[in-house]
Amino acid sequence: MLLSFLQSFGGSPWELAVVLVAILLLFGSESLPKTLRTFGKWSEKLRRISQDLQREIQEVEEPFYSARKDWEQETRDQRVSIGQVFEDTEERPSEEQKEDPGHEV
Repeated sequence: MLLSFLQSFGGSPWELAVVLVAILLLFGSESLPKTLRTFGKWSEKLRRISQDLQREIQEVEEPFYSARKDWEQETRDQRVSIGQVFEDTEERPSEEQKEDPGHEV
């Protein structure tokens, strides 16, 4: 389980260990908790900003999505209406066909 967790970061466990040692050497053991806490706060802020941005995009997108669905439904209804008109004209003989008894429908 731990190995699969480490591999989810996109590297081997050795690469992750090297990165962790480098972070420890760079920040030191005393300031590391404070640094990680700050990183956690910024990470949470970025997550919130990302969620807000996604929500705003969806709110802006919704009227366009609704208009598109309405337009698609309207064009679908028109296609059905036009199809019925063509079917009706094919079934009914024209005036010329009614007058010419030898003409097949």
